[in-house]
Amino acid sequence: MQNVLSVILPFFALVLTGYGAGRWRVLDDAGINGVNRFVFYFALPCLLFVKMAATPVSVVFNGAFLAAYVTGGLVLFGAAAVIGKLAFRGNLAEGGLLGLAACYGNIGYMGIPLLVAAMGDSVAAPLALILTVDLVLFVPLGMLVIEIGKGEGESVRHVIRAAGRVLLTNPLVIAIVAGIAASAAGVTLPGPVAAFTGLLGSAAGPCAMFGLGAALAGRPITGGLGMVAYMTIAKLVVHPIVIAGAMAVFGIAAPWSTAAVLAAGMPIAATLFVIGRQYDVYPERASTAVLVSTVLSVLTLTALLLLFVGGTPT
Repeated sequence: MQNVLSVILPFFALVLTGYGAGRWRVLDDAGINGVNRFVFYFALPCLLFVKMAATPVSVVFNGAFLAAYVTGGLVLFGAAAVIGKLAFRGNLAEGGLLGLAACYGNIGYMGIPLLVAAMGDSVAAPLALILTVDLVLFVPLGMLVIEIGKGEGESVRHVIRAAGRVLLTNPLVIAIVAGIAASAAGVTLPGPVAAFTGLLGSAAGPCAMFGLGAALAGRPITGGLGMVAYMTIAKLVVHPIVIAGAMAVFGIAAPWSTAAVLAAGMPIAATLFVIGRQYDVYPERASTAVLVSTVLSVLTLTALLLLFVGGTPT
């Protein structure tokens, strides 16, 4: 217990520190944006590149793992969308947002830094694959359902173009692909380059958590707490259970199965609010769900780490 807390509490202390900086305007909106852009364009891509370059290609391409994660996610997306649509008497677009909330977590800014610190480099590859699947499958799927529900024109082509832009321009995906290519080519980074990438990548965790907290400071608590509770429980409780079941059915062993379950326990990604605002589908409730799920994940992630990792994270 003490070892788990020694890993997880400093990370959430960084979130709280960032929240205070944003709440009391030590950082203005431009400063918060700067921190998050540093993480997105520099520190986190560097971390992902280094970890993937050090992972053998034969380990990365795990078809059974991808099948398990995608199957579990699709089942949850569909169930959460349909049940949510019926429970809250919404339309298809609103159901799509609820489905996305259930299966799209904060892997990049929180999951990778926290779980690599807790479990070691062995989970970097599965987490990178999960991040890629989320960006190129589940986010476009959620957008597609929302657009169809709102009667948007050319929905399929729009979503395909959006997925293509992610593959071609997202620095996190580019870093993952470049790292895999470096591993396949047997590239060994020269000493100064390795030191540089290691130093820059090590900034990803602290800066990501600090920036996350600062960004959350601007998210007000609004009404619709029943729907917020639905999204939060679906993400923090149901998603890990579904993914654990999928990993068991497909016979995926630890540490990859453990990484997938813990990744599923990450809070709702802030992108949900961006999508909600873009399509005018529950933007305030999406914002509240991001904040509430992040706060409660202190407890749920601690429980998951104790259950699946035990008292001795690496």
